[in-house]
Amino acid sequence: MSPVLFPLPGNERMAAALADGLKGMGGRIDVRRFPDGDSYVRIDTTVSDRTVILVCTLDRPDEKFLQLSLVAATARDLGAAQVGLVCPYLPYMRQDARFRPGEAISSRYFAHLLEVSFDWLVTVDPHLHRIHSLNQLFAIPAAAVHAAPYLADWIRNNVENPLLIGPDSESEQWVGSVVGGCTRAGGLHDSRKSPPGRSRCRSVDAQYRRCRRTDAGIGRRYHFYGSDNGCRDSPPSSAWVVLRAGMRGRACDFCR
Repeated sequence: MSPVLFPLPGNERMAAALADGLKGMGGRIDVRRFPDGDSYVRIDTTVSDRTVILVCTLDRPDEKFLQLSLVAATARDLGAAQVGLVCPYLPYMRQDARFRPGEAISSRYFAHLLEVSFDWLVTVDPHLHRIHSLNQLFAIPAAAVHAAPYLADWIRNNVENPLLIGPDSESEQWVGSVVGGCTRAGGLHDSRKSPPGRSRCRSVDAQYRRCRRTDAGIGRRYHFYGSDNGCRDSPPSSAWVVLRAGMRGRACDFCR
């Protein structure tokens, strides 16, 4: 029997695309809030003895998770044979260790909460750092889909001389994967080291003050640099890690 897919609010288009690809059925669900903030949940599709897939990205987890867990519990109470979760963004993965006394190891606790509600989950490129696989964290089957090949393919076909920026030093693994999938190479520049063939870059405070940030975790500084044409436009304030397809190994005019 084909699965039934239910989108949580805001995930309707994604759920419809998945239902089409899986030859599944789109389910009807009513989720809303009472004036006092409590959630109302009603499943209006028969789920008895069927596989139920809930589709919900958790970019604001504290706001969304309780509704999600209520829908999962309702589906199970109505006789669903299995309840799975498709969750493109999986939150709370960054806090995977106790860095200071008394801190919560949120990734472990959130994994336990998901295990109570779901039989399996699929996510996209979770933030795994000290934990190298979802199987180290979850007791239920958990799979990670990698978006880099698809992003690289789209960039290669639609963007000329692209510039890819990650929010922090740990994002190098994802940004680097996308750049690696493009036809030309890119690289990460650490301001304490010299780009190939050049002396160490000076700071760029004068023209690009926002390009330089300090990573408290490793004490390194990363800043914006370009190719033969130099930097284009002011980068966003959170730019720490920059990779460019077609990098030729020379600093931009402002970094010389």
